[in-house]
Amino acid sequence: MKKICWLVLFSQFLFFGCSCSQKSYQFYFQLLEDGSYRLTAISGTLPEHLAIPEEYNHQPVTAIGSQVMYHCENAEQLKSVEIPDSVRTIEWKAFEFCVALESVTLGSGINDIDDSAFAATNLNEIHLSADNPNYTVADHCLINNER
Repeated sequence: MKKICWLVLFSQFLFFGCSCSQKSYQFYFQLLEDGSYRLTAISGTLPEHLAIPEEYNHQPVTAIGSQVMYHCENAEQLKSVEIPDSVRTIEWKAFEFCVALESVTLGSGINDIDDSAFAATNLNEIHLSADNPNYTVADHCLINNER
């Protein structure tokens, strides 16, 4: 009987492990006062292209928190990040030292990007939603229209 129970538990563990193998990373969020969410951490091994989710618990993700990807641990192959229209803020050192990061796509909602958000990356492509009134891309530079 003990061997059968162990085998059943072992097979359940294998099944659970297999169901998780499709995605090798996880997002962590913080609920903000306005009911939206801030992305606070990403764990696991990241893919070459990462799309930040637009919603969590049926509410918008409006911020990417400080040092979310600082030093890009477990993300050596991360080459591009897509930031959805719902995100308004990218905070201090969010992607700093992600040396493989070459491309970022910014949605229409971005209105505040900290100066150090993409420091020490190899960013050479910035794609900006045509509907974003706050920024302009010119000569591979992101220009804040309000400054």
